[in-house]
Amino acid sequence: TPDHPRAIAHTRKVIYEAGRHSRYVMIDDDITFRRRNAKYWTGESNMEMSKRSATHDDILEMFDLFDSWLDEPDIAFCGPGFSENPPSGKPYQNNTSMSSAYWIDGPAFSDVLDEFPVTEVKVAEDVVFILSLLTRGYQNRVSQEFAMENKSVEKNMDSVVWDDQTRETVLRDHKRIEELFPGLF
Repeated sequence: TPDHPRAIAHTRKVIYEAGRHSRYVMIDDDITFRRRNAKYWTGESNMEMSKRSATHDDILEMFDLFDSWLDEPDIAFCGPGFSENPPSGKPYQNNTSMSSAYWIDGPAFSDVLDEFPVTEVKVAEDVVFILSLLTRGYQNRVSQEFAMENKSVEKNMDSVVWDDQTRETVLRDHKRIEELFPGLF
């Protein structure tokens, strides 16, 4: 229930388990997608601005691209980059930070999913999932062309996750992640 201190972590665990034999997408409900100007990796501009809101066609193209990445034998999960971060100079990066929007190849890691400590924390539960995958050799790919903005991070909207957080509760969960992944977090 929403009253449980780690309700989102437990909900995500149910999603991971339900998807262990399929490909699926898990996107936070406060995400907006953006598309970056290709000039950052091709040298040729394809729009007037550095980035813009993604159109319906952009989103369909993004879904197709991410699905094709999951066809690659080394990519177990992928998604858009952070709109706030500067582009890397390449259309994508492998094995880097991502959050809030995931395209997941459940069968790729189904045999080790039960080993992931995904319900250990309330804050940054997605980081535990990502580090569980990366530390076991499962790779990700993060788009620089397609990016996302997480509106709840801006703190200007009500959030069942963030409204009751304090510096101490966030620090407690971050210390737990540090214990789970020493030297990495």
